[in-house]
Amino acid sequence: MNRRVLRALPLGVVPFLALFVLWDLAVVTGWAPESHIPRPWKVISTFFEQLVVPFAGNTLLVDAATSLGRWAGGFAIGAVIAIPLGLVMAWVRPVDYVVSPVFEVLRFIPPLAWVPFAILWFGIGAPASAFVIVTGVLPPILINTYFGARAVPRAFIDAARTLATPAHRMFLEVLMPAALPVIVGGIRLGAGLGWMSLIGSELIAVRSGLGYKIVIGMQTFRPEYVISGMVAIGLIGFAIDVTTRRLEHRMLLRLGQTA
Repeated sequence: MNRRVLRALPLGVVPFLALFVLWDLAVVTGWAPESHIPRPWKVISTFFEQLVVPFAGNTLLVDAATSLGRWAGGFAIGAVIAIPLGLVMAWVRPVDYVVSPVFEVLRFIPPLAWVPFAILWFGIGAPASAFVIVTGVLPPILINTYFGARAVPRAFIDAARTLATPAHRMFLEVLMPAALPVIVGGIRLGAGLGWMSLIGSELIAVRSGLGYKIVIGMQTFRPEYVISGMVAIGLIGFAIDVTTRRLEHRMLLRLGQTA
């Protein structure tokens, strides 16, 4: 696996090099004004400068840690709500009948649309951001959990009931392990959506983090700080996806679901 990645690495670098060359040519030729789009080398130097020099109150590393902490908290809350609720909805019909209509409407509301309500309910700060993250994390995990549990063979449930398995053990030892491959897929989707929801909330609802750094860069007319902040957001989002993808792969290997 590692050898294949190393062999493919040069090809993966080519699009970025081409982008940088085209970007630099656009600025040099005047097609894109440098006051709006700085040269890529200026963005790169600004990115590394922010690692040690504070901007908008903090260095890039501090703001990245702040954003990751908020994301982790909101993601954990969303997962803790979504997984049990999805399992219960899958096998307790009255709960499914009550929750599904409401959820089917609410899940189509983008997380950013919840920002005004989050500010009204929680004020400017971390709780408002956590609420917005949960709105992004919850739908994919709940949907995958629900359909994963619904796909569990009925024979498993009947066998557990024959052995007089208590309800809590039914969920923890029968439903959840059988549905786990699908649940893990939802967790990966939820992690990515939660990160995007976090950055959206930081543009408005908090006064620190990577999203806030971008806002200050915009307000002070310093596009190199805006773009370098976007680069940091993309790199961290990519790292989150790679990490959750590896966890998903290892989980499926243990369950014998993949080669």
